[in-house]
Amino acid sequence: MSNKKVVTVKDVLDSAEKFGNDNVLRWNPTEFRDNKQKNKTAKFDCTWIPFKFKFVDETEIPLILKFTKVVTASSAKLPNINGDGPVKNMTIVFRELTKEEIATGDNVPKEKATKKEQAKEDERVKKSVEKLFESTNDFNKALEIIDKSYNKICKELKSSKSLGFNIRKDKNIKNNTDVPVNSIRQISRENKDDPTGDPIPLDQALTRIKLTLGKDGDVGIDTWNNTTKSWDFSYNVYDSRKANSKNDYKKVLAKVLENNNVCNLNKDNAGAFITHGSVVGGLIEFTDISASKAGLALSNKFKELYVKRNTKAGQFDVYSTEDKKEMGCDSGEEDEAGDVEITANTGKFHNEITKSMDDLDIGNASDLETKSKKKPASDNDDDLSDNSALSD
Repeated sequence: MSNKKVVTVKDVLDSAEKFGNDNVLRWNPTEFRDNKQKNKTAKFDCTWIPFKFKFVDETEIPLILKFTKVVTASSAKLPNINGDGPVKNMTIVFRELTKEEIATGDNVPKEKATKKEQAKEDERVKKSVEKLFESTNDFNKALEIIDKSYNKICKELKSSKSLGFNIRKDKNIKNNTDVPVNSIRQISRENKDDPTGDPIPLDQALTRIKLTLGKDGDVGIDTWNNTTKSWDFSYNVYDSRKANSKNDYKKVLAKVLENNNVCNLNKDNAGAFITHGSVVGGLIEFTDISASKAGLALSNKFKELYVKRNTKAGQFDVYSTEDKKEMGCDSGEEDEAGDVEITANTGKFHNEITKSMDDLDIGNASDLETKSKKKPASDNDDDLSDNSALSD
């Protein structure tokens, strides 16, 4: 029997092959945490329903997904949120990519002095792109399987006649079958020419995973401290370029230079470090399904994120060599990555411009099973505290 602490992308694909794409998650109707049942005077009416991942040997564990060598489809960005209150998370978009899309930016062969050296460099990059292509698209398939399995549980929740809790948190919803189901995957966008008509399907589904923020807007994660009985905040994004043989591959927190000061990642500068086309790995927690006034939602967040920043983010093949020279992107320039240096306003500006570049008029809200316009459900306030290794 399996004694694993984390679930790999291969584990998800293998279980889906055995049990079906919508059948890799299991839940128990008697296991839940209801805010109102725990405290009748609680301000928020929310229920959390945990689930587990099922391995091919039928062992079940909480779903912490480990992944490596995945290319991002967007920078880290703030979500479009209506209303007041602090922003609790940023998001990173993932989607299936072609080899041509991956073979840009840092994944372009460097110019070498001889034909022999150039051929060796071209072959090295070709193999790297092929590996990134495979791992990126397998990762996206795994996310699709997780989402389908989550949606199946939601259907079971909505059709169940004997739940020990209420999933209708909105008083305007009269039947369980009408409760909206939020998705981490976006498969269509609003038809702006006919807002009441059918949505327009996307060529590629987009999946958004949350990068959580502390109360001061720093990128990190809260973990429960059993000793102090309180939440401890810790930064959880690491610079893969700094973890090398020189420091024995130890984890190095991601930082940027802001007005000549070394700063931790926050909501204003994270998008300048976690760029479109970055190669990432890490751990994602899919802890439970939350039932709130906004409907049902899949709790998700990066527990740890390792980033090999794309130093040439935004450099596209639609530009000629002369165009690149004019924009200061001459291919003959030194391309070794240094620290990310930004000004006080760069990060805020980056959040504005990357929406149009990354989303390409597709919107920034996940699809709902229904046509509800409700805001996405809030995160679960629970967290896991152990730091699992990411070694293969």
